Amino acid sequence: MNQKSAIALALSFFLPGIGLVYLGDTQKGIGLFVSSIICNLISIYSFFFSILVFVIWAYGMYATYVEANNV
Repeated sequence: MNQKSAIALALSFFLPGIGLVYLGDTQKGIGLFVSSIICNLISIYSFFFSILVFVIWAYGMYATYVEANNV
């Protein structure tokens, strides 16, 4: 794993989707980031969205890892 991949994974750990934006997959990264923010806001009222936030975060980490290995 190179330094760019490590930075992308660290970004994605704290802000879902931003690691993908860093790697150049802007559309998917912004989509994940926006959906994460929306689900975080809705999760205040519904437990289901709290679970969905975790799923989006995990998928963001996985997608960033796969994209980083393809670069």
